[in-house]
Amino acid sequence: SVHRYFVFFLAACFIPGPYFHDTLLGAYKLQICGAEVLNISSTAFAWLFALPSAMGALSGPMASIIARWGDAQSSFLSGGLTFAASVGAVISLENHAFGSLLVFRLLFWLGLYLLMAVQMVVVYKLFTGPELTVAMGFIIFACRIGGLLGFLASGYLL
Repeated sequence: SVHRYFVFFLAACFIPGPYFHDTLLGAYKLQICGAEVLNISSTAFAWLFALPSAMGALSGPMASIIARWGDAQSSFLSGGLTFAASVGAVISLENHAFGSLLVFRLLFWLGLYLLMAVQMVVVYKLFTGPELTVAMGFIIFACRIGGLLGFLASGYLL
């Protein structure tokens, strides 16, 4: 019984980091759009968030990846993709490369949505009934904590 709560804790811990990273990117809009970094319009900046949101449409087909590769391998793949795409996004910003930044943002969200799909599968395997309701609430809480911490940290970093 303790084992499943530990597995759930690990699953919930994966998610705040990417939301923290994404929130920080949004908080730096003025700097990113400025001539020193990408020199792009607000519309182009919006594409950095709008287009990656479309990756959520792939959440359904991601179930076939999880079914084929299993929870552990899918989790490792999605975590690795999210991490690598985060690094790629930072390198793209450093090199003032909007096109590659957009590609890495797409990959970031593809990895993150796959990770969230794996989390849902794991949570549904571990819990039923009222425990499942509480577990899903904690997953949402973890997402919001990541975003909250990103906004709070951005105030100190700006």
